[in-house]
Amino acid sequence: EIYDGHFPPKDLFLDQSLPNIYPPLPPLILSAFIFVTQGDVVTGYLVALFVIPALIFLLFFWLGWMLFERKLTWAVFIGFLGILTPIPLITSQIFFSLDNFVNIFLKNFYPGINTLLPLLFWSRIDYPLLTSLVYLPAIALTVIFLEKPRPLIALTASAVSGLLFYTYFHIWSYWLVVGVIFAGGALVLLRKERTLLRNLFLMVFVVFLISLPYFFNQFTLSRLPSYGEYINRLGIERGSFFRWEAWPHYLLYFLLAGAVYFFLWRDSKKRKRAIFWWACLAAALVVWNAQLVLGFVPHSDHWPRSIDVILFLIILDVGSSFLHTLINRRAWLT
Repeated sequence: EIYDGHFPPKDLFLDQSLPNIYPPLPPLILSAFIFVTQGDVVTGYLVALFVIPALIFLLFFWLGWMLFERKLTWAVFIGFLGILTPIPLITSQIFFSLDNFVNIFLKNFYPGINTLLPLLFWSRIDYPLLTSLVYLPAIALTVIFLEKPRPLIALTASAVSGLLFYTYFHIWSYWLVVGVIFAGGALVLLRKERTLLRNLFLMVFVVFLISLPYFFNQFTLSRLPSYGEYINRLGIERGSFFRWEAWPHYLLYFLLAGAVYFFLWRDSKKRKRAIFWWACLAAALVVWNAQLVLGFVPHSDHWPRSIDVILFLIILDVGSSFLHTLINRRAWLT
């Protein structure tokens, strides 16, 4: 559709231009590969499956490089761990049972497992293959901004974060809550960091500007006579209730929050990152129970798609600090 010149994608059976229902950015990314292969959809898809995982590997390498303090070996390991295993996609499930721990974690490191996989775990379109090209850079640039809160980095991070509105509903919703909570926490805990606060609110302003066309499109969409029928087809959960059945997720968030305190917050150089990870964990609690405020929520089982990769990075960051502390203590003892 986009390759044929229709952007944003519209109804194939109508000539008139209607509001866009689905996020336009993932099909726009895929259409670039179809363009390169001169309109051959199958070949374009195969090229995307070859190129995009390599880019995702580089993104995980980048994140590992930052979290493990520029250690090349660890960065390469994190890159392969991210792209060749399902761990970043379903991190929370690892801790919910022994079977999950064995199937998701141990089997990916045991050489006796020789199961042939026709596709990588990241090969599904739109999520996670295409959405990760936007979400992972948004996370990485935000982490860089915490260390170097400069205007150019703030503008770049906010530009990429703003694109999440056009990528995946659950991801931008979660990332918006993270931003709000982190901004509030920074005002209280980082009030002396004037440069960071100034550029943080620059980020908020830029994201707001980028999101305006999205919300205008949604407002226009809501005015259509068939909007109510469309909403019902999305699988909306209605009612104001607390999601008690997600308690294993909540317990994991609290345990990770404690680990962040012991291994990051107590290190003065990593306090900003600790506040950011706390904001991410608090936002996870909020989005799981968004229906308490909104009275409805679409596809609540999709929230882990935005949260689990964050949990993966938090565990890596805590693990990096733990190893650093352990090595220093061993060196002191000898």
